[in-house]
Amino acid sequence: MLVLSRRPNETLVFPGLQTTIQVVSIKKGVVRLGVEAPEHVRVLRGELPDRDAEWADPRPALAPPPPAISSLVEKRLAILRRGLDEVQRSVSADRADEVELLLDKLDEDLHLLRQRLHTEADRGQESGVRGRGAATRCVCGGGATDAAGCPCAAAAPRPR
Repeated sequence: MLVLSRRPNETLVFPGLQTTIQVVSIKKGVVRLGVEAPEHVRVLRGELPDRDAEWADPRPALAPPPPAISSLVEKRLAILRRGLDEVQRSVSADRADEVELLLDKLDEDLHLLRQRLHTEADRGQESGVRGRGAATRCVCGGGATDAAGCPCAAAAPRPR
């Protein structure tokens, strides 16, 4: 067990979980903590052992994306944002040919990212790397329970 001392307004950060715990206040015999965590991170008080069953999600839990995939998605989204900024500048300068070319490149980038995410989702299903009772859903949010059954899996880049 790691034991740390913290003062009010100081934090503990769990970067792998994207979670932060802050000491909100300290009173005689009571420490108030604030927890910031993504929706998929369940936070329960340890002294209530049946709380997990009581608050369990009746739907199968989706496994959080692996850090490598999250990093890939963040990088690709940053690149797409820069591309959209360039499209906006080209539109303002009335350069239609350049706008079409940029939009085609951005659309192809999105298509390749979608294919990669589907591939990773399929790998997770094959290897059984999922949360307890987890069902993998398509990364696009289309509702299919596997990437192969999702309508976006076959979606090609926009016609040129």
